Amino acid sequence: MEKKISSKENPTIRHIHKLTVKRDYRYACGEYVCEGLKLLDEALNENVEIRVVLLDEEREIDGFAEKCAEKGIECAVIPTQLMLSITTMETSPGAMFTCAMPEIREFEGNHFLVLDGIQDAGNMGTMIRTADAFGMDGIYLAKGCVDVYNPKTIRACMGASFRMKVRTIQNEALVDELKRKNVPLYSTGIREGALVAGQADLHHCAVIIGSEGNGVSDELKRLADGEVTIPMCGKTESLNAATAAAIIMWEMTK
Repeated sequence: MEKKISSKENPTIRHIHKLTVKRDYRYACGEYVCEGLKLLDEALNENVEIRVVLLDEEREIDGFAEKCAEKGIECAVIPTQLMLSITTMETSPGAMFTCAMPEIREFEGNHFLVLDGIQDAGNMGTMIRTADAFGMDGIYLAKGCVDVYNPKTIRACMGASFRMKVRTIQNEALVDELKRKNVPLYSTGIREGALVAGQADLHHCAVIIGSEGNGVSDELKRLADGEVTIPMCGKTESLNAATAAAIIMWEMTK
């Protein structure tokens, strides 16, 4: 039977709260927080190492405690006000749970997205979700990206974080790894002479999506084998990073 927790000073409550707000603590523990009953249901059906689950006693949680017990997962029921004190959401998500960060060394395959300086958690999560939908083999995170295990990023992934392989890497290591795989690296931009998405062959490659404000960094542009651009006929100068990534990934699958 699940246990009940009612105090903010409970070690599990304090641990989960620290995981939600402190990046360094997340990585020291190798653990991150997810929020929501739908996300919990998905995690229970995926090959995810769930370490502890908190359920809101005032929500419809029938069956979740039993599923956790069947899998040997620690589970506790807590009052709504206690959950509201540690969640990143404005209303109770119904469930908060922690997962172990997966160990990912080198990607297999030849369809990759490279994210460079992406700071918006919503955009990051959307791109991970879209990469999962289009069957990308992995996402490399270059310098300056928001933490992929930020609770807002995880929420925006809508479960794709349980399936999509994501890994932080230094620029030089990225280039070396792709060369070993014989996978060309393209940056995105609007320079004259760039390959045009929709006309270029983007099979078996890695494409860099730059930050919302600055685009792809100069260093990665220099290291790339070429540049690809998305043709636009309107007056808007650039696209939202997640929108651009979706278009590029669609072209990579054609």
